[in-house]
Amino acid sequence: MDVSATGNQARTELPGHSHVPLDGENQTGLTNPDAELQVTLVLRRQSELPELHSEFGNKLPHERRHLTRESFAIAHGASPDDIAAVGRFAHEHQLEVRTIAVHQRTVVLGGSAAAMERAFGVTMVELEHRRGNYRAATGAASVPSELSNVVQTVLASLRAAPENPPSEHTHSLLDGPRNGECLRLPRAVQSREPEHRID
Repeated sequence: MDVSATGNQARTELPGHSHVPLDGENQTGLTNPDAELQVTLVLRRQSELPELHSEFGNKLPHERRHLTRESFAIAHGASPDDIAAVGRFAHEHQLEVRTIAVHQRTVVLGGSAAAMERAFGVTMVELEHRRGNYRAATGAASVPSELSNVVQTVLASLRAAPENPPSEHTHSLLDGPRNGECLRLPRAVQSREPEHRID
């Protein structure tokens, strides 16, 4: 990872988080700094998952230990310390923590385009393509270096043109819909149980 300094804060670039232009894509301007955006941060696990064959391969069904969802979250979900660190990062950059899913290791942040730009060191731009209009982040996304091992990726959805089915492909980009609509969570990180909401 590349490390840079912004002011007195060291920052680390997130690999694979630079926008890759589509063929025929044109930039039409900068995103309104007041536009509302939403991104999902995927955090590291507290501990790695066991290798299933070694865990269950030589055991009879009644000898196997199956984790409940709660036990799985405690053992392999995001740690409270990591979630708290992301919360501090959000507060420092005027972003709102909207939902937390411990077992999925996801934290959803929302806020203005200007706040997102400051938080991740990018520039939000408006783009047009024959399949529709959308926005994306230009520049290499980064986070404070103390979060470089905590945040594994930043997810958002790239919206398809209205005449096409909505794209559920997950991008490691700060992409978003037009007209201030909130992003839909990619299917890959949608929770199957109610998330913890921060009021």
